[in-house]
Amino acid sequence: MLRKENDLVAEIVPEPMYMLTGVRSSLEWVYVSALMIDETYQRHVRDHHVSRIIKNFDPDMFGNLILSARKGGGMYVVDGQHRVEAVKRMGWSEQRVPCIVYHGMTREEEARAFFYPQSNRVQLIPAERFKARLAAGDESAVNLARKVESFGYGLNLTSGGSTDNPRLIDAIAAIERLNAAREDVLSEVLTTCRAAWGQDQFKLGSTMLVGLGRFIYRYWGVYDRNRLTIALRNSTPVRVEGDGKDFRKVLGGKGDDATGRAILHLYNHKLQSKRLPDWDASAR
Repeated sequence: MLRKENDLVAEIVPEPMYMLTGVRSSLEWVYVSALMIDETYQRHVRDHHVSRIIKNFDPDMFGNLILSARKGGGMYVVDGQHRVEAVKRMGWSEQRVPCIVYHGMTREEEARAFFYPQSNRVQLIPAERFKARLAAGDESAVNLARKVESFGYGLNLTSGGSTDNPRLIDAIAAIERLNAAREDVLSEVLTTCRAAWGQDQFKLGSTMLVGLGRFIYRYWGVYDRNRLTIALRNSTPVRVEGDGKDFRKVLGGKGDDATGRAILHLYNHKLQSKRLPDWDASAR
């Protein structure tokens, strides 16, 4: 491969998956220092991945960055953020790198392009995928975020880890899973959690949310919400999950399923009448 002076690599090979219909593109060499990141849809930089790129760095395997040249100015990285960060940390900000540049894309189009699968990308975590969908104006994502907010909660879309704020839910995948249930399980789960614990007292994790969702779905139209609220109020999410672990040790199965059993035990505790049937006898 030929090399150009002050260029990181010399050859640009077009990547057909990015040749978007109706969007003009060009193959260009762009200075690393000129590249910009739009954090409304981009992921949080993962240091371990950047370190791996640096450790195994081969200029001939750098590949092409995917950029968006916006009408208002600025070259924004759509794909290749970790490679850009690696080059910067290596002290090569004034190097030029090969790029496929799209001209006139909207931010929504950039966010959609960010989804495209490729071998050089670290797999997106649920929060990163959901963040990009919101930036792309995905209707289902926007509606889901609004739905969660209507119950006094929010979704933690930072990809750097969890937050201690009890109002922010880290378990994005769990929320999406509950929202996909045939009944409106998500609304019932959030209503129950808010009634039992408020929004500022306890952090709601994936096992607790899905376990409660399993209970609600299994006993849909049979359980009494007030009774369930009181039963949960006398406990905490951590204790419920701990009881679920005890059930799992004895009965096996999945963690959220065992948490559902633990919630059933709390619900039926000291009830002489109107007890809910056994977990295995009431499968839907």
